[in-house]
Amino acid sequence: MIYKYGIGEHVYIIENGMHIKEVIIVNIANGFYQVCFTDRKGSIKLRESRLYKTIGEAATKNSAAKNEF
Repeated sequence: MIYKYGIGEHVYIIENGMHIKEVIIVNIANGFYQVCFTDRKGSIKLRESRLYKTIGEAATKNSAAKNEF
């Protein structure tokens, strides 16, 4: 399977539908990316569709997140 992002790459997610957070990809398995937060401890698994390459890309996908910038 070909993945859009690689391990170690910094990407962005929309957390709680309103906050854009930077995360680091630490593992890829079965179509899920395991990402670690850069601002606190912990990690979560997400589908590729929930990851964004840039802050701007994440903001355009979510109108509530646009208000942060």
